Amino acid sequence: MSLIPVLTPEQIESLEPRFLDPTWRREPDGAWALPEHTLGWQIAGWAAEFLRAEDGGPWRFTREQLRWVLWRYAVDDSGRFIYRKGVLQRLKGWGKDPLLAVVSLVEFVGPSRFSHWEGEQPVGVPHPQAGVQIAAVSRDQTRNTMTLMPSLISEKMIETYGIKADAELIWANGGRQRLEAAADVRQRLGLRRGAGPHLVLQAVGHQGEGGVNLPGEAGDQHCGDLRGVVAFDEPGGGEAEGKRCARSGRQSETAQE
Repeated sequence: MSLIPVLTPEQIESLEPRFLDPTWRREPDGAWALPEHTLGWQIAGWAAEFLRAEDGGPWRFTREQLRWVLWRYAVDDSGRFIYRKGVLQRLKGWGKDPLLAVVSLVEFVGPSRFSHWEGEQPVGVPHPQAGVQIAAVSRDQTRNTMTLMPSLISEKMIETYGIKADAELIWANGGRQRLEAAADVRQRLGLRRGAGPHLVLQAVGHQGEGGVNLPGEAGDQHCGDLRGVVAFDEPGGGEAEGKRCARSGRQSETAQE
């Protein structure tokens, strides 16, 4: 006899999911809760202008992806990021690799850093010496993301930012900005002298690999086991910039909108 209680379809339908992050938060009137200030709207426009979708048209975030981006780039009244580290956890096949690739390109040359206010709206600019690492526990996992780059990067982006690329390294503006795949442990932890990344994006698969841990200055911002997730971590954040962790997911299974 099974000790697991069997729920009726009506009981299952009445179950309330547990939300682990602001992406699925709603206002009392049922509208999606969105941050008051965010660079996300500008980033969505930048992505549509410079990145290509699978069909060759401009990149468009899904509604769920856009809400995640809006919260990822939410800033406070001082222009500081509310979240400097976080986790995106979704079902296998949801599309974490494409979103990871897009966010890495935003951090590479897009308007990912607060500059000033125009009225009540924050304005972003590119990081002047961007160092973005896509880290994973194996080279195959980084390859999943890096192979998406040629189809995402438009001719306009190449011409505007002077993009040069090889299999594991993309650089722009004469090498001042770099985006690289890093499966080697010392690379992944940014331990090469003078070459620490400003942002680490980690892809960890669903095939049983262990979580990727960031010891040292990045480790104190680590959000636990990263099995089956995408995570971002800004090693230079520190307490002055805030140390909240945005863990994006739902305890129940999540369906894409």
